[in-house]
Amino acid sequence: MKASTLFTAVVVAAAVTVYWLPPPAGVSPATMHAAALAVFTVGLWAVGTLPEHIVGLLFFLLAMVLAIAPAPVVFSGFASATLWLVLGGLVMATAVNQTGLAERLAGKLFERLAHSYARLVMAVVVASVVLSFLIPATVGRVLLLLPIVMVLAQRVGFAHGSTGYNGLCLAAIVATYQCGTAVLPANAPNLVLAGSAEALYGIEISYAEYLWLQFPVLGLVKSVAIIVFVLWLFPAVARGTPGARSATSLTPAQKRMALILAAAIALWATDFLHGIKSGWIALAAAIACLLPRVGVMPVSAFHEVRLGPYFYVGATLGLGLVIQESGLSEGLGTVLHGAVPLAPGADFSNFVWLSLLATFAGLFTTNPAQPAVLAPLAEFLAQATGWPLKTVLMTIGIGFTTFLLPYQVPPAMVGLRVGALRVAAMLKLALPLAAFSLVVILPLQYLWWRLIGFLG
Repeated sequence: MKASTLFTAVVVAAAVTVYWLPPPAGVSPATMHAAALAVFTVGLWAVGTLPEHIVGLLFFLLAMVLAIAPAPVVFSGFASATLWLVLGGLVMATAVNQTGLAERLAGKLFERLAHSYARLVMAVVVASVVLSFLIPATVGRVLLLLPIVMVLAQRVGFAHGSTGYNGLCLAAIVATYQCGTAVLPANAPNLVLAGSAEALYGIEISYAEYLWLQFPVLGLVKSVAIIVFVLWLFPAVARGTPGARSATSLTPAQKRMALILAAAIALWATDFLHGIKSGWIALAAAIACLLPRVGVMPVSAFHEVRLGPYFYVGATLGLGLVIQESGLSEGLGTVLHGAVPLAPGADFSNFVWLSLLATFAGLFTTNPAQPAVLAPLAEFLAQATGWPLKTVLMTIGIGFTTFLLPYQVPPAMVGLRVGALRVAAMLKLALPLAAFSLVVILPLQYLWWRLIGFLG
């Protein structure tokens, strides 16, 4: 029997057991049923036997058939502007790929900077960060950038499996995810966090605010750290040149796509001025991409949009509200009260403990599902720390900005398969980078929040 099949059987057995167990004193049967559904859903997401969106659809089905929560709670994610940000981002990612605009921009960047291995690593990381603003889908960015990096590595003399090849590919994968966590529409966990804040507490996290709070340290400083660690752990010397690209101008479709992207990014960055939510801006940009003559792809191309993440994020948002409405979050909060030493006034200690809790929770939930599990506990954590809810929610968000094992991040697993990379190579970079993030990046993020007045 395969290990994945065994783990799946264990998850299902655990969920069934929790569902039929007599509830402890003070716990209602409804809470136990919600706990069973959470074990089933989060467990299958962590095991990865089924695609995330299929597990999400199973969550919807079981929640309704077993009457675990009413439909407005189960499907609450679809009323959130965040989920429409996901849909708009998926359409935009498809359009950017079909027009070839992102590949063109990445190629131009490599052509200008790739004159040595060090500069090539820098170019790959910079491209990953830039694409985080242009393509709101991590898997899409990995699938776009990694094949380009693989070809580029071979052009400069790095054979498949060599140190230089591994360094360049891992730089692309890790920077695409970890730096993307600092740009609101760029990664699924960011969107789940924002959607949970809105659905559970009515708190809106705007594009500009999220960027201001996260990007200086978790985007810029983290990108420098990735470059340094790749050059240190995967030293190599380029033996060729990346080759020149043709100097042809942008196609009409690429120009229109660039205009749509520029307008969307400008509106996202100024959402604190006009008050239009990021989800509606993304939806408008998606419609512009699909409009006849004005758009960049035919209306019929909508069927090419990968809708899996849309249902996956919708399920995570629904799961978060089910956990809260069923009373399960209150029970989990009581357990955490004795396990995590939180106290009003101990800001740095609270910050460290919450960040560590959020980081290691990803080992059990996977990073995209982590906010759906922890966000319902934010009210309890806010009371324990004396912090505002938004501060607690954003601290929870720090936990998914890094990962210890690649299975926590589905796009990282996709990158390993596409690049035919060994898990051991990923761990060689991921584990030291995670340790650095906890020891250095975490205190820097605390100091940044103190400096701008968000904390304390």
